[in-house]
Amino acid sequence: REFSPPEHDISPKRVMAYLIKTRGIDPEIVKAMIQQKMIAEDSVHHNCLFFGRDENGVIRSCALRGSTDVKFRGEAPGGDKSCTFAMAGNNDVLRLFESPIDAMSHATFTKLLGLSVKGRGR
Repeated sequence: REFSPPEHDISPKRVMAYLIKTRGIDPEIVKAMIQQKMIAEDSVHHNCLFFGRDENGVIRSCALRGSTDVKFRGEAPGGDKSCTFAMAGNNDVLRLFESPIDAMSHATFTKLLGLSVKGRGR
């Protein structure tokens, strides 16, 4: 099956509320991910969309997470699992997380603890 990300041409208000208010992700981190087009809101179901891009920036996979009380996790069919959601860090340490929200939570804690200085090894 050919991959196609879900339609996401709406304002990500619900996704922002879910990530910031419900999950406790730092608002600046959420806004940066939206501006970098790493996350978006599904136009139909209002799911959080987490894009995986190839080395040319083309979306090749998409993880989905429900943003309502109905628990939902999934992936857009046909995605290339070798291209997953990734956040750029500010040092040479590679960290792997089970989900995009886990990565964003780590970034939030790193920021809160003041450990995001380049060269600190964290």
